[in-house]
Amino acid sequence: MRRLLFIIVLITLIMSGCRGETPEAPPVDDSDFYNMVIQWSDSASHIIFQADRINYRADQADFDNRVNRAAIPACTIYGDGRVVWTVQSDDPLNSVLIGPVDPPRIRSFVNHLVLQDIYNYIQLGDLESERPSGVETLRLNVNDVEHNVDIYGGMTAPFYYDTLERCQLLSPRPQIYRPDAVWLYVQEQPYDSSAPSIIWEPAVTGVDLAAIADGGEPRWIEGRVVHLLWAYRLRSSERLQYSQDERNFVVILEIPDITRQSRPKP
Repeated sequence: MRRLLFIIVLITLIMSGCRGETPEAPPVDDSDFYNMVIQWSDSASHIIFQADRINYRADQADFDNRVNRAAIPACTIYGDGRVVWTVQSDDPLNSVLIGPVDPPRIRSFVNHLVLQDIYNYIQLGDLESERPSGVETLRLNVNDVEHNVDIYGGMTAPFYYDTLERCQLLSPRPQIYRPDAVWLYVQEQPYDSSAPSIIWEPAVTGVDLAAIADGGEPRWIEGRVVHLLWAYRLRSSERLQYSQDERNFVVILEIPDITRQSRPKP
């Protein structure tokens, strides 16, 4: 924590113009300064920043927990220089975006959060006696310090949505995201007349849902069928039912370094 406070003080000093108090001193290169004090792992799985809406009740049922794991957070910055975020779109298939972002942009974004006192807020929603759902949260993980905040810990809604918008505008080259491979979880359940349903043909798609469900483990799926499953995922409810050979299933897609949680790639 002392190291973190030292870093915050340094950033605040340089941004407040303290070096201007000594005119005879040589100029300081801000980019070199940020490179020194704002660092992170360049792993594809390392989350530098994430804006999300957490459901603290999601562990009450296995299926709901899986749905919670497979959700895509509002905006995530990964250590390998990617931003993944969601938007409102007339076509839900275009609602997940991805784009590259360089280290200077990331460091400028982090510096803004520090100057906006993100470290003065904390996370308390998970300690509420009645575990809430749909709680706005922010996560910042730089310099080996992970800091989580939510609206129960002093963060305001305007701060959350301003930060979210900055994250969503961070990449200069946004693209519509389409997965090429996913972990496919399949669970059999009784038919629900109130939920949408489709017919699934394993001979056509090449994926036997019954075999995956009976095996009890997710399967790594690649190829064109992934695009079909992704379209169903975005354009329908999580409760969409897949009818195969007089049996009824629900499916969940988890994608490494995209969805909230996932197994690593095989």
